Amino acid sequence: MLTAIEIIILIIGFLAVCISFFVGNNSNAKTAQISHVDMPEETKEQLKKEMTDYLEGKKEQTISETQEYLNRKSNEKIMEFDEFSSQIMEKINRNHEEVVFMYQMLSDKEEQLKEHLNHASKKNPTQAAGIERKKEILQKKVPEKEKKVEKKAEVPPSQDSDLNAQMLALYKQGKSILEISKMLHVGQGEVKLIVSLYGGK
Repeated sequence: MLTAIEIIILIIGFLAVCISFFVGNNSNAKTAQISHVDMPEETKEQLKKEMTDYLEGKKEQTISETQEYLNRKSNEKIMEFDEFSSQIMEKINRNHEEVVFMYQMLSDKEEQLKEHLNHASKKNPTQAAGIERKKEILQKKVPEKEKKVEKKAEVPPSQDSDLNAQMLALYKQGKSILEISKMLHVGQGEVKLIVSLYGGK
């Protein structure tokens, strides 16, 4: 048998369950009503303005951070390029100094060589005179060769047969190839060719 206290506790528990059920339904209904209630236009505008201000602030912050990052990177690159250009200019200047030094050294050697030659010519005038004499002989030989070439060029084509006959006649007289070439002012090769072609006939 249940005592009176137990019966009272059961009744209180049953009432609590019923009350909580009704209270829960009322709160859900109120929440649904609140969710379906439209916000006023002023509230919407205010929320929209707040969101716009927030986004503008974030945009400005992002742009500022990006500009700062790009400026820092550009400064780093400029410093690196400046350092590299300084190294290149240093190498160019060093090479220029080396070239100037080599040129100066060559100029000094040239002056020393000129002084040495002048000193040698003063000490050995006979050697210097011999060098001058050789130059004069060479200068004389060149015009003689030019004259021989001109004389050979002056022979007309019609006289080729007579020239060949003269070569053969001199060869039959016992003249050597060298003597014939000197007498007729022709090359030794030409004399050899004519003699080999017509000498056996």
